[in-house]
Amino acid sequence: MGVVSAVTAAFCVSLQTHRDFWVKAKSEASPSSSSPSSSLSSSSSSSSGSAAPVAVVGRVADLVGYEQIKQTAFHPDKDVLVDFYFQACHNCHLTFPVLRQVAQALEGVESIEVVSADPDRATITRLIEEGLFSRSELFETPSLVLLPAGASVSDQQERKAVWTSGPELRTTGANLLRFLHRHATHKFDLDAALARNDALTAETEAAIERVANETIDEWRLSSPEIALDIMAPCGQHSAELQRKMMMASRVERDLWPEVQKAVQSYHKCTGEDVERFSAFWLDVKKFAERSLETAELIKQKKDRAAANNANKDDKTDKEKA
Repeated sequence: MGVVSAVTAAFCVSLQTHRDFWVKAKSEASPSSSSPSSSLSSSSSSSSGSAAPVAVVGRVADLVGYEQIKQTAFHPDKDVLVDFYFQACHNCHLTFPVLRQVAQALEGVESIEVVSADPDRATITRLIEEGLFSRSELFETPSLVLLPAGASVSDQQERKAVWTSGPELRTTGANLLRFLHRHATHKFDLDAALARNDALTAETEAAIERVANETIDEWRLSSPEIALDIMAPCGQHSAELQRKMMMASRVERDLWPEVQKAVQSYHKCTGEDVERFSAFWLDVKKFAERSLETAELIKQKKDRAAANNANKDDKTDKEKA
């Protein structure tokens, strides 16, 4: 297994464990960040009793069912950012850390709530039939919809804004904060929120880097292929590439240029020292072949010993008979 395939395998594993990885890094960066906000849970309980209490994770309320969504999202006095998602949506899990950080950056801003919702089929049908949300807003997940505070539901629907990301406008905390400030009914101190977001970003990125390094160390112990990649000539370039790839999909900064640079550095290293690099993997191959041959010889020796013992036992049994 070469270094490129090992790195690719490592990156696939890292994507599968994205949310667990982020939660571990976030807990290291800010242990108190998971403490729930009481604003939505208390407001929910004081409204109509038909809706169940709202669960709040990391200051992002997770809405369940039609009543919770309608009562919480369409608030007369608060601007509400709703994140529609579903569990099997990979990009939704990539958006969650950003959403959670935005909620933390807005801590103390009482005029804005950040919520998420994974509506079931019946809830989606009812929300569409009543014209509260469009099919695209509910099905094209992750879907971020801002419902500005307003006197009526119809007024809020007319002024609602849907976040649209793209190559030139990534879904980052800073971009979402500017989006909220531009469309919200109640303006907030954008500079203060951006400063808080920058601090959280730096804090989280440092923790992510620590966890990335720990993960690479764990892989070295658990994966012979990756361990060999690190030991090989240009192995440090391989380790740096793995670290950059793990971080690129988890931090707000655009690290993909750095990933490309790491790839170029790796290829430059292997290209300038092709003979030594090839010789290393040839030696590994020869060692593996010798190990297999040795293992086969040991197996044959054990099989012969077992056969001899069996023959001796048979001979002893015949003599006794």
